[in-house]
Amino acid sequence: MAETQASAALGVLTFGIYLGFSSIAGYVLGSSALRPIRALWTTGYALAGVGSLIIGISYLVDSGLLLFYMGAAALGIATGAVETFEPVLTSYLVRSGDLSGGMGLLSMSRALGLFVSNVIMGVIFTADQLDSYLYACVTAILGAGILALTEHWLHRQKTIASDFRSKASSEP
Repeated sequence: MAETQASAALGVLTFGIYLGFSSIAGYVLGSSALRPIRALWTTGYALAGVGSLIIGISYLVDSGLLLFYMGAAALGIATGAVETFEPVLTSYLVRSGDLSGGMGLLSMSRALGLFVSNVIMGVIFTADQLDSYLYACVTAILGAGILALTEHWLHRQKTIASDFRSKASSEP
């Protein structure tokens, strides 16, 4: 919106809204008892898709600032969730002796992913603003879907293992 309005002040305000919601979400979500993988795909990636869609729609219908700022707030909450729960999942998945390397790998993969996705989004944005946010929406929703399927698969594996242990212990 700052690009459309040619206003640096609106850009600073948007960034403030985004970072404010991100920091509040990180604090609140970090204090919660949510399951990390579910929180990551719902409050993180899926909400990022919704926030991107809201911003795209605000460009499409020239809605003004309120809808745009709602999208920025949603993206902030999503970022707070991702920045909270990705390290939590990394700490679950990496042995304690390899934790610093695992966190470093997480940091490297995040930086590389952000670089590539921002370059792609920037190229698309120069052609069409709506399309760039639709790209962001689709990729975020795909990420959420992959994590949802992973959560389902992990739950199924846990159930199968539990059933197997139960049957093995009941046999004479």
